[in-house]
Amino acid sequence: MIQPDTAGVSHDGTPDDDPAPEGAGAPAREHAREIAERHRTRHGALPTVRELQTLADVSRGTAARALTRLRDTTEQPENALHLVTDDTSTRTQP
Repeated sequence: MIQPDTAGVSHDGTPDDDPAPEGAGAPAREHAREIAERHRTRHGALPTVRELQTLADVSRGTAARALTRLRDTTEQPENALHLVTDDTSTRTQP
């Protein structure tokens, strides 16, 4: 029996590198997003995928997609730290 090629495809049939379409997974992903935002408010940073997976009781893929969307849509605050140095020497060997 010939098995279909499933490399790069998640368990729900969507490509691994594409965000999941809205639909059946959306309520779980929304729940995970809300939990991640609460975590950021309390701790000053987003949780890791594993932390979110445990906190929201969702799959690893759902946690990862929720965090990816949060990272993609989060704007840097105006007072974000931006380091600038006037050191003009190179640190690598030519």
